[in-house]
Amino acid sequence: MALDRDVWLAQLLELMQAAQFAASITLTTAGLLVSGEPISASEFIRLSGAGVVEAMEPLSHEAAETLDRYFEAETRSAEAWLQQSQERREALTSEQRGPEGARSGQTFGDTWSELYPQFIHLKNAVIVGPFPQPVHLPLWRGRLAAIIGWCFGGLGATEVHAPAPSGKGR
Repeated sequence: MALDRDVWLAQLLELMQAAQFAASITLTTAGLLVSGEPISASEFIRLSGAGVVEAMEPLSHEAAETLDRYFEAETRSAEAWLQQSQERREALTSEQRGPEGARSGQTFGDTWSELYPQFIHLKNAVIVGPFPQPVHLPLWRGRLAAIIGWCFGGLGATEVHAPAPSGKGR
């Protein structure tokens, strides 16, 4: 089964978040360049919720408290899903390495939605497209399946240097 998603990008994003390594990334989608700093789904939900609650507070304190509880629960749910998907991926990967996994025909493509997040989340996003000026957004969320290409570095960076080859694995 051919993958319509970049498994390597999904793995890399997860490793960066686990190591708390912040680096800008620029994504190519159909007609847009989107740049920003990758964050986890739970961080995206938390930051989105904080903005919604702050906007709602002057209108209705009770509604703001209800929304705050909702976004807290969704943040916990996203964290739990990530933990479960990591555990499932580790188990499937172990099974696939042995003869039992090879015979069962399990592939990453068969269980993509159970193994990896379906979305990429960015903060401090810049979007360049067919409009006169870049659009700056505090948060952005897009489907991993919609990413055509990507590179490290943000839009507006004056210089980007590729790391020197380490010689390992060659």
